[in-house]
Amino acid sequence: MARNTSAAAWSSWLDRLENARASQQNLNGMLRSNASTNMGSSVFALQQSLAKLRRDFNTMTSVPTANSVATPQEIRRREEQLKVLEGQTTVLLNAYNSQVQGKNGATSAEAGAQLLRIQNQMMQDQDEQLSIIGSGVANLKHYSLAIKDETDLHHRLLDDINQDIDRATVGLESEGDRAELVAKRSSNFRLYMAIIVLSAILVFELVIGGSK
Repeated sequence: MARNTSAAAWSSWLDRLENARASQQNLNGMLRSNASTNMGSSVFALQQSLAKLRRDFNTMTSVPTANSVATPQEIRRREEQLKVLEGQTTVLLNAYNSQVQGKNGATSAEAGAQLLRIQNQMMQDQDEQLSIIGSGVANLKHYSLAIKDETDLHHRLLDDINQDIDRATVGLESEGDRAELVAKRSSNFRLYMAIIVLSAILVFELVIGGSK
């Protein structure tokens, strides 16, 4: 059964979205006031936050969300908020690059852009590695469940065999008792027949002896 996206996961995502929006507004204010000298790392951090928000949004919407947690309309509204923030951040980045290029020349802007590309690639590689690890963990879980099911089946089979052995043992004991009873009855019958024959012979001898 597919799992549902929890309310806690959505709450955490919304908190991070609000933090990213506040960071974008702060950086936009710094850019307008020409205080962009040391904001390169902050712009990069905002980009990474938005990329993580987008990945988490796609992951959470790939499975159902209960209406009590978030209705489909609410989820679409949250996606629109993310799109707007992504667009605003793109505008901010372009303005920042233009300002840096105007101050330090094209070489510095290109170096900053190249650094951002390298960092983005590193983040993407890390995400791919985490995805591979997650797939491995999921496979291990499936194998563990399969082994558990196989073990449970073997236990049930062993229980059935033990029950069959118990029933066979009881049946053999019952048949043994019945055979013993029949043997006793047969032995008594032969004894009675021998007594009758011997009694007849005794009577016959008495009759013959009396006639003499």
